[in-house]
Amino acid sequence: MQNASKAFGRTPESWLQIQMQYDLAQVSQRVNLAQIKPFVVSTDAVAAVSGEQHSASEDLTIRRT
Repeated sequence: MQNASKAFGRTPESWLQIQMQYDLAQVSQRVNLAQIKPFVVSTDAVAAVSGEQHSASEDLTIRRT
């Protein structure tokens, strides 16, 4: 990848960014994002992992964008 980067004047990171954009475009054509439901994590679970305390009535919603 380093030789291609030198030949075309781009960094290896820029090639990885281009590949990631291509991969995301391919997936977005195959997956209907409207059908994906949010993943809800209880604050108790978050507190257990992070060591933080939260109110029992709180819930955190994690959404992928």
